[in-house]
Amino acid sequence: RVSKSFPSRTSPQEETMDPEQILASLPPWAQRGIMSFQYYTRGTNWYRMAFMFLPAIIRGDLASMTLYLPFMFGYFLGRTVKQWAELFNLKENIWCNNKVGREVYISWTYKMMRELVLVIVFLGVCKYFNTDTRFLGNFFLSSFMVPLIKICLPHKCRGPLRKGFRLWDTTWGEVVVHIFIFLGLSISWKVQGMDQLFLGFLFLLAIPQMQERFWLKLDQQGYIICGILVLCLPFSSLGICSRFFPSYLEYFPKPYLATLCMLANATPRVKDYYSVLGVSPDSDAKTIKRVFRELSITLHPDKVGDDPILLEKFHAIREASDALTKGRAAYDAAIENQELNEMAPRCEAFMIMMYFWLLHALIDYVQIDDNIANTKKELRKYILAGRNLDFRALGLLADEQLAAMKEWLQKDTAELPSLQLNGISPHGSKDDILALREVLQQEKIEIDPYPQVEGPIEGLQQQLCIKPIENGAALSAEDGAYEGWTATVEGIDIATNKFERATTTVVRYEAQWEQRVVTLWPELPWEPEMGTSKITLSPPSGSAGEKLVASVSFHVYYARLQVIKLGEEKENKAFNWKLADDVSAYQNYKFEVWGGDTLLGFQRVHHYLPEHRTVILRGPLVVTGEGRPAEGAGHEYRLFPDQLIFPQETHSPLQLL
Repeated sequence: RVSKSFPSRTSPQEETMDPEQILASLPPWAQRGIMSFQYYTRGTNWYRMAFMFLPAIIRGDLASMTLYLPFMFGYFLGRTVKQWAELFNLKENIWCNNKVGREVYISWTYKMMRELVLVIVFLGVCKYFNTDTRFLGNFFLSSFMVPLIKICLPHKCRGPLRKGFRLWDTTWGEVVVHIFIFLGLSISWKVQGMDQLFLGFLFLLAIPQMQERFWLKLDQQGYIICGILVLCLPFSSLGICSRFFPSYLEYFPKPYLATLCMLANATPRVKDYYSVLGVSPDSDAKTIKRVFRELSITLHPDKVGDDPILLEKFHAIREASDALTKGRAAYDAAIENQELNEMAPRCEAFMIMMYFWLLHALIDYVQIDDNIANTKKELRKYILAGRNLDFRALGLLADEQLAAMKEWLQKDTAELPSLQLNGISPHGSKDDILALREVLQQEKIEIDPYPQVEGPIEGLQQQLCIKPIENGAALSAEDGAYEGWTATVEGIDIATNKFERATTTVVRYEAQWEQRVVTLWPELPWEPEMGTSKITLSPPSGSAGEKLVASVSFHVYYARLQVIKLGEEKENKAFNWKLADDVSAYQNYKFEVWGGDTLLGFQRVHHYLPEHRTVILRGPLVVTGEGRPAEGAGHEYRLFPDQLIFPQETHSPLQLL
């Protein structure tokens, strides 16, 4: 691999003290106070807290602070969940029987009791001051129940294969959470309509779960936020007008409000008293009283006795008469605007819950943007400090190309792409390499094609470590001594626990280690048990060598399909498509086996032998389940880099962040 370094732009005079040095310079009492504060507030997002509470404090509008009580409740619940996560991490997972020491359990119990006391005190304060706690239940679900489900069910749940890739690859916790959200949305909408419970499931669970899939993609995040705001506009506009501009409510047409009622599953709850009495809305008070007298004579309890149906009708007509004679004006106004009266409070709750979601979404958006900017800054410092990148993957092999990149990076306007902050690829990914190559091309820096080699698989080979048996003949100390010899392996198959025997050919023999290594072709059809299996090496007919028996020893990469012989490369001018002559050219590159357009398996390259056109993989080929690679089946290989930073590098920009 090509690795070149640049001098750092930072002079010793420009170096600043890190936080640990600043802390060490303080008095002991200040150090203890700061460390205690950090311990008891660990995990607190002060940026988020300031974004929520600082504006209200600056305005002096302390009354509006109650609007943020759910956020505080969610914060205290989140601290409790972290304690549960700490316990599960100690035990690995809920199904594991690892024992945790008594002292650790006692310490964890005290911590958990402290967090529960904070939650109880918070609820007691809310009760004492009689604050609005309608939305606390929603935050209980989003900040406690859902994270706890994910912690308790960490096991993998993989979907069916499609061309070698899983349709989904998640955990059972995620699956249960999605089912829980779907059932919560369906049942709450069916039972209550668009009310507080439904809105909690929608804005605190369903939409954030969808946003997690596009966590580091700011453009997609912006599109999602704007799209949701547009979809919510009919309800949020009515809620805003109801709360802040009630005089504008009269401009909402009745068919529009009726449509909102239908979408929200909200049936107007104002009874039609005119139909109860059987009169028209234009009837005067005398007509209403006369009709009531006639019906009351017929349905009076003295006449109907204990008939429950007729008694219920009597109470209904009396209620209707009271409403139409004592408060007819108010009733007429209510029945005229029954859709508005039904939707206005629901839309106010909709607006508040949407505000909670939007506030969190904007804070997350700003933080992600800030993290991406820091990543770009760290990547730039990382390169200029002389750290290692895979310049071969970037196409920067010549000194002139590296000098052009150095000159560009020294400009303050240089804009680097951000690496993936997902914790899965701490050394970058293929997408990071392609993104940086695209930026270099935009800056008119000449780069070589991307080094990707494709071609047919010529042979599947297998390596075994062997050592002399007790009182047996010594093995040769010369490389290649047994090439072309016949190898007969017999022993227990670790997959079936049965005795097996197979004969193959030695294509390579290496003797530079204490344990000799033989490469066999074709591969063994079974997996020999190391330490007990025997291998018999027989010379070709007419050779002067003598047959010898050795023991199958322990190999660091123990499985089948570990050595693969590469066929002729396929020409592809979009890539640097020819196999290199450097033994370290493809170290730790990604190696994939394809059958047509289906991925069959993958692994990383441990060693490359250009004289044999062979790659030794860093372990067994990880098969996807779509079938095993085989010789003569038209299977092909793909060899390419997918790590921007050398894996040996211990101070990746991602790890620093």
